[in-house]
Amino acid sequence: QHILAHVPIREEVSLPVATMRRVSTAAGADIKVTTLVVHPGGGSDPSIEKWANKRWPVTCYVELINQLSVGRELVVILTGSKDELHLASAIEEKVVAKVTNLAAKTNFEELQNILAGADLFLGSDSGVSHLASYLDVPSVVLYFYTDYIGFSPIGKHTVVVRPEIACSPCLYWFDRRPCKGTDWSYKCRDVITVERVRA
Repeated sequence: QHILAHVPIREEVSLPVATMRRVSTAAGADIKVTTLVVHPGGGSDPSIEKWANKRWPVTCYVELINQLSVGRELVVILTGSKDELHLASAIEEKVVAKVTNLAAKTNFEELQNILAGADLFLGSDSGVSHLASYLDVPSVVLYFYTDYIGFSPIGKHTVVVRPEIACSPCLYWFDRRPCKGTDWSYKCRDVITVERVRA
């Protein structure tokens, strides 16, 4: 039985913003407000190289969020642990969308309520991505060198974006990966571009 089957889910979701609401503009037109939850972290110990490199670069998150902000009312909620606060803060500083940075400010129950109220979740391989998928939140989850075959989220509204290169996944032989000691700079991360994720 899935471990998350025992997670209590509140029927009422309390969020800092209302999701999927409509607001009237001065011209009288309705604008759909979309709530995007972004979890830029991943990995239990950011000091360990192989876990830190489970993360999509902050610059990519910023670029994608700014692109998604064009022509729509986008509200972004950033989540993360205290070790991931610097990632969320870096995104907050550079995006044009309205941002609520809740990194290092939520407990598990609050996090699940935030996810349950989202229109879309975006993040890389992490426990939070699995939780969003379990809650049936439309999700885009990025996998780089970790095992998407055996451990990717399986929610029916979850899309896993992975590098289509021969050496991925290489988690189980990480210390012997082809890009070690080269200028590849984690080729598996480089091939997942903003354009590909947005598509």
